[in-house]
Amino acid sequence: MGNVNIMYHLVNTKRPLEEKMALFWHHVFATGNSKVDNYDQLLEQIGLFRQQGMGNYRDLLLTIARNPTMIFWLDNNQNHGTAVNENWGRELLELFSMGVGAYTEKDVREASRAFTGWTFETKIPRLPYGRFPWKFEYRPKITTTARRSFSATAAASTARTSSTSSWNNRPVRASCAGTCTTSSSPTSPRCPPGRSSRRETRRRSIR
Repeated sequence: MGNVNIMYHLVNTKRPLEEKMALFWHHVFATGNSKVDNYDQLLEQIGLFRQQGMGNYRDLLLTIARNPTMIFWLDNNQNHGTAVNENWGRELLELFSMGVGAYTEKDVREASRAFTGWTFETKIPRLPYGRFPWKFEYRPKITTTARRSFSATAAASTARTSSTSSWNNRPVRASCAGTCTTSSSPTSPRCPPGRSSRRETRRRSIR
């Protein structure tokens, strides 16, 4: 079901770059039906990437932090002030922002504490009316008291660091490596060092 929906958009879209970026961000912020068990929520998340995938990364990261699919995927609904779950906090620093080596274990604990209370509304049973959409919910009663004022800006703070921009350039460069050019135009994507473009490879084979 989900694959059919994605293929439909790929074939019929009038904005192919927007669609490619949506799938690119789905690769970065990877979630799957093996755990979520809700195609509607996964498709809603990909729709989010269509809307914000070409925009500001800080805004996208804040939106993802409130996304019920990501919250459930990385167990932040189990992250409470009295029992901190570090899954989302660690992935935020390691994969989504700063990168390996740019943070400490204390940073992971503090980031995780910052997001206690970020969860979603209690799920309604799917029978007899079918699935109901998941909705973000902030529960201050289960939030670490010292971190309530910090939680709203934690994701934005990590998105501003210089290590975040360099770390997130890696998948972008890898994604465009197959279609980049060696053009001297400042608007043309450049190949990573040591990697030739397809156009240049063809020229060499003709020679």
